[in-house]
Amino acid sequence: MTTLTRTPSTTITTGTVAGIGAATCAVALTLTTLFAHDWAEVATVAPVIVVAGAIVYGLVVPRALRRDSQGGAALVLAVLAALVVVPAFWSGLPLVLGVAAMVLGNAGRRSREGAGTAIAGLVLSTLAVLFYGWIYVSEGLQGMAGLPG
Repeated sequence: MTTLTRTPSTTITTGTVAGIGAATCAVALTLTTLFAHDWAEVATVAPVIVVAGAIVYGLVVPRALRRDSQGGAALVLAVLAALVVVPAFWSGLPLVLGVAAMVLGNAGRRSREGAGTAIAGLVLSTLAVLFYGWIYVSEGLQGMAGLPG
């Protein structure tokens, strides 16, 4: 197993990144399936989640973790997650991008360079992920979604 970054309190390996990515995609796929209006929506969105997860957790996050500072990548992913949370919450992208930004922000918050940027990315991505979850909860409470029974 390859170690990507080592901070005073944690070690992030490729296996850890892959596990986080798989869990994030599983949650996004589950929410999509539970709250989709029909099976065509599930069939359309599922590949987007899988491909985005593979790119983000297979290429972007590991590459960013190899650098000395993860703050810039964390903030970019966090801003992207925040920008797509309202118009494209249904796509799963806010969760995929937001959790990736949280991983990078957490990894970079104690670095010598870019710690402030990493913390900003961590905070913004956490807010985007929470808002993403709130949209699904509110939609579910209003009975506005779900596959026909």
